Formats: sequence, structure tokens, C-alpha cells
Amino acid sequence: MKFMIETDVIYAVMKREDSLKKLARLALAKSRRLLCSSVSLVEVLSVLKALGKFESLASKVGLLGSFSNIEFVPVTPEVAEKATEIHMKGKLTFFDSFYAATAMVLDATLVSSDAAFKEVAGLRYMFG
Repeated sequence: MKFMIETDVIYAVMKREDSLKKLARLALAKSRRLLCSSVSLVEVLSVLKALGKFESLASKVGLLGSFSNIEFVPVTPEVAEKATEIHMKGKLTFFDSFYAATAMVLDATLVSSDAAFKEVAGLRYMFG
């Protein structure tokens, strides 16, 4: 079975305090291979920019590549089309639509703490 993480797991690892920190670290330590959409990198950078922390923290985003068990997967035309379809239904945010679409296209189970993913028909989802 393939598992895909989304940005809330990355945030949990990056932040000093987060309710998911322990679970996120456990998932990263115990999993041989986790998929993660490359859209997560864009979302992290956009949040840093919105918070006014882009200049001081953006260079640290590259450190996410140091986790040997995280495979960042690209956005393909198939994923973009599926994300558009999901987003237009109004159930998920723009970025979350890409996470759901990527998991569905790759036949992976999405691991997230965001309950909104329960609304996506056909998505295998594990609430963290």
C-alpha cells in the first residue's frame, strides 16, 4: 500500500510546537517510502511569504529533500485535470485539491489531519 502525506505533516515537522508533531515524526521514522506532491513545496513557500518569513526561512525548504523516505512527485497533466475537477466541486482548497488528485492518480492513501478530505468520493484517506 502506498501512502502520501500532505502539507500539514510537513508543517508539523517544521514547527516548534504542533499537535501532529509526534505523529508526523513517527510516520517519517517508520515509513520506508512516503509520497508527497511537489505542490506541497509551493504551498509552504507561499505561506512563508504571506507570514513575512520568506527571506528568513525559504532556504530551509530545501532541507525537506534530506528525508530519504519522502519522494516528491510532480504535477502531471492528469493530476492537474483531476485537481481542477475536485476544486470546482467546492469541497477543497486549491492546494488540497492537488493532494487529493495526486493520491487518486497514484492509487495512494492520503494521510492528513484535514477532515475536508472525507468529502472526496473515491479518495482513500487516513485521518492523522
